[in-house]
Amino acid sequence: MTGLGTTFSGAQNSFYFMPSLNYSDEQLQIQNDVYHIPGTSLKIEVLKFYIAHVMVSGECDDHPSNIDDYSLVDFFEDIAPIKIYNPCFISPSKNLTFQLGVDSAIQEVGVQSGVLDPMKGMYWTWNSGYIHFKLELKDTTSRGPDREIILHLGGYRGDQSTIQQVLCKNLSIENNQLYFDIKPLIDYCQSQGIHKVMSPGKESVELSKIIAHSFFLRQQ
Repeated sequence: MTGLGTTFSGAQNSFYFMPSLNYSDEQLQIQNDVYHIPGTSLKIEVLKFYIAHVMVSGECDDHPSNIDDYSLVDFFEDIAPIKIYNPCFISPSKNLTFQLGVDSAIQEVGVQSGVLDPMKGMYWTWNSGYIHFKLELKDTTSRGPDREIILHLGGYRGDQSTIQQVLCKNLSIENNQLYFDIKPLIDYCQSQGIHKVMSPGKESVELSKIIAHSFFLRQQ
């Protein structure tokens, strides 16, 4: 997986990127259809999430919501390049922002097509809506009931909403590669004894907040 890797200029109003997966400072590579976590006996078997409204921050109106704005980042499939909107034609020495999850307005409408098609494995029911983030991993040295961590995080109503706004500061030509660091999420689950979350609720919200703070920019 490559990072953003695009040359920016103020004359452009959109760019493209592909995120990369990290465990702390180490970039992970898929091997035999899994991601092995260095220094542990853990392997990631499923990792995918929805992002939307990817923009360079500026003093103008936000980009309007539309279905084509959504991307399903699946680290086990070829990731289509994700568009960054720069509606203000501003210098790239700003912040990168995007949403983690699917807007409540779209979820109220019901089942969608394209990347939001339920066949992508990211939809519960009309009542619970879309799964915003899905992680499944196993401990290869354990045979007990707690050998897995399965997180299917979603919810879009009231205090059960897991929709998060992500802010990555100091986007620039030299600092323009986007990474997702899985380590804080795994560390939190292990410290709190969390092994399975598969419905909306307080736990899903707390985990989603950790995920939202696990994206960062770095030089290529």
